[in-house]
Amino acid sequence: MFEEVTREWMRYYARLRATLPPDDPRLLISAEVQTRFGQLDLLLDAITKDLQPRSGESFLDTWDWVSIHTDAFYFFALRIIDLLDAGVGFPEWGGVDAPAIRRMRAELLVDPQWQSDYFRHGLQLRDELLRKITAAADALENDDE
Repeated sequence: MFEEVTREWMRYYARLRATLPPDDPRLLISAEVQTRFGQLDLLLDAITKDLQPRSGESFLDTWDWVSIHTDAFYFFALRIIDLLDAGVGFPEWGGVDAPAIRRMRAELLVDPQWQSDYFRHGLQLRDELLRKITAAADALENDDE
């Protein structure tokens, strides 16, 4: 689901890296962002597999794995939003927000029954990230011309 976002991030990062001094903290932030995109894809795959019945596994065992992976998905998604926040190091973006991710993360901390919305929220986050990253990469490329 986040493959296209990762490609756009790499395009943006390739241009950004050329403009930053070697000790700029955005270099480390960028590496973590790329890692988190990969983790979101792995978690979405794991959740999909978790929902398939397994021989010899009880419903509660299945639910435990779905819960773990869903909670991790929202944690990583919120971490990406926090890393790309305008105050952290990408002010030109104006921040990235996905209110459903923030709300769901808060709900899961209180009551894990809301886990079924993860895929729709993942799509919303992906679309917001893709829009922001593509615009930032395009702006850097236009500056080069």
